[in-house]
Amino acid sequence: MELKKCYEKYVAEFGNEKWSHIDYSDSEACQDFYNRIQDFIEFSFIHLTRSILSGEYIREEEFGTVLDKFKQELADIPNPPVGPITTLKDRIQLEVFYLGASLFNALASYESFFFLVRSKYKKADYENSNVWLKRLFRKTDRQSLLETFYNIAIPICQQEYYLFIDEGQAYKILELRSSIEMMVQNTSVGVKEIYTLLLQKTAYILRRVRKEPLRYVTSNFKEEKIPTNDLDIGDYSLFEKRPVPDKDNIRIAPFVSKMEMYRTSLKRENQIKLMDNLIAEFKRVYGAYKSDPKHGKSELEKISDEFSWDSVYNYLYNCRFSFLTRVKKDIKLKEIKEELRVIEDIQAETSIRNFHPYEKAIQSIIDCIQRHIDMEDINDHLMEDKFSELERLIPLYKECIKWCKSHTFVAYQLPFEESCVYSGKYELNLFVPSPFVNNDNYDALAKRADSYEQQYKSQKMIYAVTKEKVEIDKIKSSIKNTDKKAFDLIAIFTTAITFLFGIVNIFIANDEINLPLLICNTMGLGVLLILFMCLYLLVSPVLIQQLPWKQYIMTRRFYFGIVAIVIYGVLTGFLYTKFDEMGRKAEEEKARAEVVVNEEEKVKEPFSKGKDSEKSAPIQQELEATQYKEKK
Repeated sequence: MELKKCYEKYVAEFGNEKWSHIDYSDSEACQDFYNRIQDFIEFSFIHLTRSILSGEYIREEEFGTVLDKFKQELADIPNPPVGPITTLKDRIQLEVFYLGASLFNALASYESFFFLVRSKYKKADYENSNVWLKRLFRKTDRQSLLETFYNIAIPICQQEYYLFIDEGQAYKILELRSSIEMMVQNTSVGVKEIYTLLLQKTAYILRRVRKEPLRYVTSNFKEEKIPTNDLDIGDYSLFEKRPVPDKDNIRIAPFVSKMEMYRTSLKRENQIKLMDNLIAEFKRVYGAYKSDPKHGKSELEKISDEFSWDSVYNYLYNCRFSFLTRVKKDIKLKEIKEELRVIEDIQAETSIRNFHPYEKAIQSIIDCIQRHIDMEDINDHLMEDKFSELERLIPLYKECIKWCKSHTFVAYQLPFEESCVYSGKYELNLFVPSPFVNNDNYDALAKRADSYEQQYKSQKMIYAVTKEKVEIDKIKSSIKNTDKKAFDLIAIFTTAITFLFGIVNIFIANDEINLPLLICNTMGLGVLLILFMCLYLLVSPVLIQQLPWKQYIMTRRFYFGIVAIVIYGVLTGFLYTKFDEMGRKAEEEKARAEVVVNEEEKVKEPFSKGKDSEKSAPIQQELEATQYKEKK
């Protein structure tokens, strides 16, 4: 244990106020003590940095105890001498003070960092301890390696728990790198190795969070680019290799890798069975982990590992829900509620309040409401359910964002053993919390939550307006339908009256035409009226209902009208042929009848003349007798 080595060496070298037992008249003894102070500063810097880089604050059960003992040992550090430094005693006491103050500041900073990590894995809300711990720091006016530890090494390691890095934070890390590069010159081999490890760690952080090159202005006012992929990350490159399943040891990283592959590659809804099978297998090993007594682990490592398993348990179900909302665009509200209820039960069981499922549920419901509004699909009961669910989810979404921010939460976290790689070159376990995933931008998420709330309010208002518009459209449609029915009735009555008067005129004006021809004429009139009705039905949607031509062409009425016109043309041709044939037959019959009548008259003419002369003789005689009487 690196911290324990520092503590034991300090007790051996400086415990029991050994500086007070020096013979200050012996310059060599004073010089030797001074050199021991400088050597210890270098020794403590190396081992404290190795301690934090290896994550022994999580792994070692005695870490907190040793840290407290170390701080208590520093309680007897003397104050610096007042006035000018004139004697060896004053010089030694001043160096002892600088050692104690710098070491105390380093340990207090380390304790603050340790408290931060412990609080991260406590599932209740907490306040950061940095503020009150920093009040205990002892001010010094001297730069030392120990100040490098708490001003550079701890901020670098702390940054790994806040792995969302904006432009400003990226350049702060770049400044830390520049400071290390300047200090690495003219140092011992041990210190140089530690500086190299810190440079590799900063390079690894930048590579994880920055894909594009970093631009900066040099002291010569020239702009240069630093491609993050070209930075040397040393043995931290071992983290870039995804772990494979191990039959002998239960590992959860392969479950995460496979679920990430499913989430990005699967496209069809029925493929969710693959996710279900993976979750079922994870639940089996999850149950085995929960029943394991976990001997040999520190209390913090147990808490950290339990937090990791619980986070992955949530992550797998979150990925499943995210996939479902992505591939199933028409997902029903009932199904969203059922899926979300399962996830909320898991969150209650694990005490992890991840915002992600609420975000997906809110987005799906908002999209669904928007589709209803766009299609003017009014269903009061369904829409009230959707708005009610949004009203419940949005506050929960905001609360979960706050919880995740307070715990610097990431999508998932791996157990301690799966977050370490061994560096043979430095004979050190390199620890990286959550080596495969970064933090979210919680400030941006809070703004997104406000945006969702505004969308909810605006959609509720737009829905009310849309509902009124639909009601108005229904009234307008009803009026149009009434007008259309009136026009239809007028057209029907006009057709009926025209047909009746047409029949009467046909029979009155054609009393000598035979009955079949009259019927044909009547049929012809009927066909003309049918044509009128078809043209009316064909044109009325455009002229009366103001239906656009492009929309009307796609309706069935248009095609029925075209078919009716074609039938009319065929029927007209057929009737024309029939009428023409019947007309010729009628003319031929009339001509034959006239010939027969003429021949009968010719036969009867002689007989009619004889009868006429016999009838006219008595009349002639009577006429002559009358004339004779008048003469007398």
